Amino acid sequence: FNVPLYFAAGETDIALNNSFKTMAVFNNAGVRTFSVLSDGGHDWNNWRRYLWQTAQIMFPGSKETSTPAPVVNPIVGSWTGTV
Repeated sequence: FNVPLYFAAGETDIALNNSFKTMAVFNNAGVRTFSVLSDGGHDWNNWRRYLWQTAQIMFPGSKETSTPAPVVNPIVGSWTGTV
């Protein structure tokens, strides 16, 4: 697929350093990555934000009928996958 691997973490997230290390392994192997760094930590506000952002990547062009989650770091652009 031609879709970047998505990483997201909060500035005070307990998994932040491991996320950076994991992302570096993928980058060194030639896998494209996309990362989002937001305020806060490993909490529901960030999980909710990341779930919404991930859905935008997985389902581009789908129509949102309810109020979207607040997005501090919106994802801009579009990606298409090829097999």
